Amino acid sequence: AVIFLVVASAFLFILFFLELYTAVEILYGIGCSGAMVQILFFPLYTYLAGRHAIVKKWWYRPLLNIQKWGIYGITRLDSLAVLSGYSIGVAWLCVGLLQDSPDTNVFYWVTQNVMGACICITFLSVIKLNSIKVATVLLLAAFVYDIFFVFIT
Repeated sequence: AVIFLVVASAFLFILFFLELYTAVEILYGIGCSGAMVQILFFPLYTYLAGRHAIVKKWWYRPLLNIQKWGIYGITRLDSLAVLSGYSIGVAWLCVGLLQDSPDTNVFYWVTQNVMGACICITFLSVIKLNSIKVATVLLLAAFVYDIFFVFIT
């Protein structure tokens, strides 16, 4: 857990001194698009498809089933969720990279907030803490890390 904070600090220093903002923005857009697929679109489409029996059969029918490549049963629902998440991510990247000040665009900052919330929820669902002591140390280290980068730098 502490290694995560050390690596994050190192990456912030590299980002500051080498000015790799565009690369970080692209990686953020790709990663958060995947998180939006898992947190927003797949559950939403699963809920909507489950409400209608006729639609349910069509959505859960395999769209791609290539056994020699190891791809088994990618459904239309999966494809629609991935297409929705990554289209919003690409639109967010286009606005961020092509406008002079994208922060004034409402779509940009609202989508960025939704994407950030989705990546946080995904991170919390993936991480497993063994004890409250580890969680306390991690939160204390994150607090010191935040204070340092907000007020000292």
